[in-house]
Amino acid sequence: MRYLSENGFEVTYIPVQSNGLIDMKVLEAAIRPDQTALVSVMAVNNEIGCVQPLAEIGALCRKHKGVYFHTDAAQALGKIEIDVDAMGIDVMSLSAHKIYGPKGVGAAYVRRRPRVRLEPLIHGGGQERGLRSGTVPASLVAGFGEACRIAKDEMAADHERVTALANRLIEGINAKVTNVERNGDPDGYPGCVNLSFAFVEGESLLMDLKVRPFAPSVLSVGPVRLTGRSCSPSSPLFTPVRAHRTLLSRPARPALRPRSSRRTSSERSARLRTWPTRRSASASAASRPRRRSTLSSPRLSAPSPACAT
Repeated sequence: MRYLSENGFEVTYIPVQSNGLIDMKVLEAAIRPDQTALVSVMAVNNEIGCVQPLAEIGALCRKHKGVYFHTDAAQALGKIEIDVDAMGIDVMSLSAHKIYGPKGVGAAYVRRRPRVRLEPLIHGGGQERGLRSGTVPASLVAGFGEACRIAKDEMAADHERVTALANRLIEGINAKVTNVERNGDPDGYPGCVNLSFAFVEGESLLMDLKVRPFAPSVLSVGPVRLTGRSCSPSSPLFTPVRAHRTLLSRPARPALRPRSSRRTSSERSARLRTWPTRRSASASAASRPRRRSTLSSPRLSAPSPACAT
């Protein structure tokens, strides 16, 4: 989006609701007839797991002639059902490493009818129907294809198992630590659980996490530095929706993002459920103000906002 804005396009960023989902009325109001060319949204957020209403967004784009719908489905691949026709998706980007495929290869779905014409970023021999010139990495493509086959065959079983692991994890941590809230939509993808902890610093939370069976990340919610995120482990930038009013309405709180997948064993999940120690619980109690805060409604952690161009 930054690239488009630097090349003369006007980009409109759509704020999300407190659960990380798009307000369809706000999105529809942002689409300007004869001006808006593209609506782009992340299908499944990689930080809080919210699943955007792709079918509703696709239907909305169909109502406006000339508005194409793109979705970043890297996190959704192999985790939720995707039907490009039923959802009205015109362009979709995918990545192999999200489903245990080889790193360094991805895929782009581009609709033919009605045809979507894309300007190639790499010019030359005309491979990949002229979209990406250069020798095709056959081994990576084959690995990606096999990973997709396995993900499709095991998707239902993986979803059921990951849901059970996530529920046990949340219940186990809530049983040991108070003032913990889940960020995002409770009905989102269960493999992306994001929990905020009040009255504790993000660095202390990460240091106290002695075992990391889920390869968790610790994110700082609000205008503070991110800690321990694989995408930007040392980046001082804010979270993608750092200016959203639901974040600024409360003090910054560190958030733990434990990830579970088909490779997560029940034993490793149990180790993380027993992670909150007396020391961490007592430290939280010691720094707690006299007036106890009420944490009930789900808050927004760090979803990438939708954008209409």
